Amino acid sequence: YFRGHTDDISCITSVEKGGRMIVATGQLGKGVTCVWDPLTMAALGAVETKQKTIQQIAFTGDARLLVTVGSDNGISVVGWANKRILACAKSDPAVCFGIKTTFNSNDLSILAVGDKFLRLWSIKGRNMVSNKVVTTGPKGIRGTVQRFLCIEKFESISSGAWFAIGCTDGSIYFVKQDVGGGLVGDKEVKATTRRIQTIARHAAGTGGRKSD
Repeated sequence: YFRGHTDDISCITSVEKGGRMIVATGQLGKGVTCVWDPLTMAALGAVETKQKTIQQIAFTGDARLLVTVGSDNGISVVGWANKRILACAKSDPAVCFGIKTTFNSNDLSILAVGDKFLRLWSIKGRNMVSNKVVTTGPKGIRGTVQRFLCIEKFESISSGAWFAIGCTDGSIYFVKQDVGGGLVGDKEVKATTRRIQTIARHAAGTGGRKSD
C-alpha cells in the first residue's frame, strides 16, 4: 500500500510516462496531492496547495503537470516534480464532477464539467482564464444544460483532443477542440434513460456505467 497521505484519499488519476505508470492522489482536509509509483509504492513527489479537500485531479498528457480542483472551488495547475504552483483561480461555485486536460503542457487547456456547467480553462502567464462551453447553437451541443457527471478524453498529437461527457439524462455529449484552442459541439448520443455516472475509453470504443 502507498502510505504517504495523512488523511483519507478523495480522488485518484494516473498517466503513463516513459513506459511506466504514475499515480496521483488527493486527500481530504489540507490540499495535499501525492504522486507515486504503483509498482514500488515509492513516493515521487508531494505538493501542498492552499486548497481544501482535493475533489478532482488530472495529469497533462505529457505527465509534467497536475491540475487539481478543491472543495473551496479553487483550481490549480502544479508542476509536481518541482512543487511549483504555476497558476490558480476560483472555479464555478457549483460542484465539479470531473476534469480533463489536453496533451501539451506548453499549450494547456482544461475542460471541467459539473452541475450545469462545462468550462474551458487556459493559462495566461500566472493567471487562468475560462469560458463556458456553448451548449446550443451552430457551434454548440444541441442538448440541455444539466448535471454533467463525468468526462473522458480521446487524443492524438496529430488530430488533437475530443471529449465524451456523461449526462444526467443518459446522453453522451461529444465535443472537439478546434484549431483555435476552443471547443465545438460534435454530436450527442442517447446512450440510456438513466444518468451516466462513469465513462471510460477502451480499444473497442467508449464504455460507461449508468445508475440503477
